[in-house]
Amino acid sequence: MSCEPYEYSRVRIIDIDGTILPRKDHYSYDDLATEPLPGAREQIREWWEAGDMIILWTARPAQYREETIKQLDKAGITYTQLVMDKPYSREIHIYDDKIIISHKVVPNVGIGGLDDKEKE
Repeated sequence: MSCEPYEYSRVRIIDIDGTILPRKDHYSYDDLATEPLPGAREQIREWWEAGDMIILWTARPAQYREETIKQLDKAGITYTQLVMDKPYSREIHIYDDKIIISHKVVPNVGIGGLDDKEKE
């Protein structure tokens, strides 16, 4: 039995808070913003339409998965997969046998503030 993985043109792993939605100092999961940061929804939609896989990776606890899904739906954010419980750290190191390109975004400016070369 063959198990060939589907190949996407690119895989984009994107944080939620401060990257596509406003990040607050502390969270109340009862009152989450549903308006994305400027340009974030449009950029994700462009990547999606280009055939990229969009993985949202967040430090939000898994117990808030349903609230997060509702927030993303209201914000009009399209994604392939939502991964919760990202470990919080100042640095994240990823090792793979593929090229990995990392982009540091300005908090609460997010992916809408990337220059054209970083959006590739």
